Amino acid sequence: MAKWFEKYIPNFDMKKAVWHPKDSGPIYDWNNEWRDPGLEQHLKSLYKDLPIGKIKGKKRYFTWFTDDADTFVSSVGNDDHTWFNESDEYKKETFESMHRNYYEAIKRYYPDKDNKIPVPTHPTQAQAAEGIQLRDQTVPFGPWLFWSKTDWDEIERQWSLHCRLKLRSQSISTITTKHDKKQTEQKQDDSHPQETPKSDKPHKTKHKHKRDRSKSHRHHHRNKDRSKSRSRSRSRSRSRDHHKSSHHQHSKRSNQSPSSPIHSDDSQVSSFNGYP
Repeated sequence: MAKWFEKYIPNFDMKKAVWHPKDSGPIYDWNNEWRDPGLEQHLKSLYKDLPIGKIKGKKRYFTWFTDDADTFVSSVGNDDHTWFNESDEYKKETFESMHRNYYEAIKRYYPDKDNKIPVPTHPTQAQAAEGIQLRDQTVPFGPWLFWSKTDWDEIERQWSLHCRLKLRSQSISTITTKHDKKQTEQKQDDSHPQETPKSDKPHKTKHKHKRDRSKSHRHHHRNKDRSKSRSRSRSRSRSRDHHKSSHHQHSKRSNQSPSSPIHSDDSQVSSFNGYP
């Protein structure tokens, strides 16, 4: 969770941590000292020559810091840990605002202490008898302004659990999404069978039409040939009939006496009395 500060606070270093020696809370009680009416009275005592309007103008830095800090501490420590789910942009704006107004408030509350504030401090070995004393010390912006060391360790634990749970949810979501996508693709494949690819061969109807024409053409020629054949057959038949008739007449003539008249139904023939 220290990454929250490292990401948004320039030159942040956890090695410069200033924890409360009794582990009883924040190192500095800004939530009490930087509130009215004590805040306004303190500023009036420091800036006696300033009108009340100017003094109220100095108060705005304290108000901005305490409002942001209250929201931050509350959202981190509530049951739902809503701060964990805030957007990165929101966290960035909140940290930058708290960081900037923290130092602006220190300069106005302790104008002669070079950005140092009185904080509880363990005494040195030589002063061990004195116990914990308030001493002016530089306190950089960090989690020690909001929690004790024990509280912070617990918050980091919660943050770690939150991150692992989020990663686990993302992993399960990714697996589920892939599984659902695969099932959807299978359903689509089942509902849309593959179409039979179209043949590149020419349409059969055209060939049939050509074959029909060719068949008709051949049929026409066969009929013509048959007609010629029948004509020749009739001609040959007539020739044979004529030949038989001639042969028959010749035979009949040869059997008749030359002096015998020729009997015929033809008037011309019947009037003929013989050979010339």
